Amino acid sequence: MQGIWGSKYMPEIKDGDILFIEDCLKDIATIERSFSHLKVNGVFDKISGIILGKHESFKDLNTGRKPYEVLLEVLGDKKLPFIADFDCCHTHPMMTLLIGAIIELDATNRKVSIIEDWI
Repeated sequence: MQGIWGSKYMPEIKDGDILFIEDCLKDIATIERSFSHLKVNGVFDKISGIILGKHESFKDLNTGRKPYEVLLEVLGDKKLPFIADFDCCHTHPMMTLLIGAIIELDATNRKVSIIEDWI
């Protein structure tokens, strides 16, 4: 996302959106910067939930921390429903999520449902 931030390719983040975050082969410092970038740009103040994809080959740099723990730290007092280690993105099994689709996020039951015909 940071590579397209501020360009015409960056989708508008609107109030109530559910943010899908996916990455692979990154280290803990890089994802902390990415999450912090979203925070200082007000993204977490607009969205209503987060789907954090399973991070393939994550490098914790001997901290023992997982990406969702870094996300919670960056969020601080901001409480958002989220699902972590979601089986999509650069991992196996890989389920496809439709960008821009209307979905429902049930963080309690770890369920994501597409609630509108998309095709």
